[in-house]
Amino acid sequence: MTVPFVQKALHIDLETGDHDIEHISASEGVIGPVDFGWREFKKDKNVFTFGEGKLASSTIPGSRRLVFCAYSDQWEGFYISSMGGAAHKFQHVGVSYVSLRGRAERPSVLLLNNRGEAPEARIVPLEDYRNIWAGYENEAGEKLIGIYAMQQALLDMFGGEYDPNRVRIVTVGPSAEMTVEGVIGSNTIKKGVMQAVVDWAGRGGLGSRLLRHHNILAIMFGGEWKDAFAPKTKELNHYFEEHYGDKMTKVDMAMTKKYHYDPKLETGGTFGANYTNLKDKILTFNYRSAKRTKTERIRQHTDFIVRHYLKQFNEETIKPKRFDHCGEPCSVACKKLFGKYKKDYEPYHALGPQCGVFDQRAAELLNDHADAMGFDAIQIGGTLAWIMECVADGLMDPDKYGFPPASELKFSHFTDDVEEFDLVEDSMRNARYAMKVIDAILSDSRAEIFRDGLRAAAENINSSACFNRAVYLAHGEKGCMVPNQYWVPGMGSPMPLMGKYYVYYGSDYMPPDDLGRKNV
Repeated sequence: MTVPFVQKALHIDLETGDHDIEHISASEGVIGPVDFGWREFKKDKNVFTFGEGKLASSTIPGSRRLVFCAYSDQWEGFYISSMGGAAHKFQHVGVSYVSLRGRAERPSVLLLNNRGEAPEARIVPLEDYRNIWAGYENEAGEKLIGIYAMQQALLDMFGGEYDPNRVRIVTVGPSAEMTVEGVIGSNTIKKGVMQAVVDWAGRGGLGSRLLRHHNILAIMFGGEWKDAFAPKTKELNHYFEEHYGDKMTKVDMAMTKKYHYDPKLETGGTFGANYTNLKDKILTFNYRSAKRTKTERIRQHTDFIVRHYLKQFNEETIKPKRFDHCGEPCSVACKKLFGKYKKDYEPYHALGPQCGVFDQRAAELLNDHADAMGFDAIQIGGTLAWIMECVADGLMDPDKYGFPPASELKFSHFTDDVEEFDLVEDSMRNARYAMKVIDAILSDSRAEIFRDGLRAAAENINSSACFNRAVYLAHGEKGCMVPNQYWVPGMGSPMPLMGKYYVYYGSDYMPPDDLGRKNV
């Protein structure tokens, strides 16, 4: 099975609005969005790119990630961040990649479309974006804020220009304007209606880069273009049967049972599988658990997680099979939902047990607020947990930074005792405290020191005790990444691009040279 090698790039000058199409030949060695992003970055360190892989128009599950590449002010280096499912709609623009150069004159929305003849690009200023972030009602009268409000507002403004089944919006939130840690977020859209499933190009602060450097608030894309050479499932089955011994869908389901449903664990998704398997490798209360005994950690995992936090998830999401996919046709349906809340392990851990939150209702409020404001859940979770520990231990004066008093917290020490820590009430106390800290960072000038990231704040607070409690990976002079939430050596190793899964994340320990080779 062979198809023509066709790759086109749409290059856009944001200052003038001019754009042109480049046809990329196979001889150039560009075979995907990371290759393209790196090629453009080597020419111009200020470029911002995004695009799809060569399989995006196929029916292979998981092949429609939209990949963003740019310089990360948070990490201080070239960075890659991807969003599940979004290329399923991006493919209809009729190009493989987009590059953005320059800066729009005013905060703007970039509209990409293809009405069947050629890709179109239009830059539309949006002066009242802060009012939209503050609150926008959908047709049902529900008030949306932040990233969710912006998507709905743009869908109402420009949705009529697109096929309702071939459109998607990627956007930033208030954190992109105020910090270096803003994400790019996007909900799936079905028949012109925004759905609960939301995906993120979350790590690296590329949302901040998009807005602060290029003045772009959102990108709306879709169109009528179809790949005439897209391989069909029947054609792909021959390949899968030859190499894997079964049809594509069956191979996919067998390899991804962790993300769908694992009958041995009686749960599914990253939340269910990881929390079932954590046992003593649990990180809680800003990593304080790492200094406790194995017995204490196992007891906390059993009483706080298995018998409550995980139990809620299994009863509310797994048993009734509240599953969906990321916006592309896929039998795995890895997105686990409860109402409007999507449950994944890392956000619900960094903005969960690390912040002293072990109850689904409290975690839902905190995660939803951080998401709406456009923060990377892992990054802001690590920052909040650090602040909460410093405040609770009397090392940081909360009033100095516009934070609530320590009396509103239940965070003074690690605990594995459900008699001492009320899993419902104390989790809610901590969640509400964390939400107030988020609001202070975004809107209170006293908390400005936290807007350049955890590392910059820890170094500038002038307290060695606070500094020693900050957990991050350093890069460059101020670059910083809160590690992925796994207690494994690879997640703390010094590699050029951290915060992703470009490392070995087995739990075995080995000499640094061997770990480096495994990472590579």
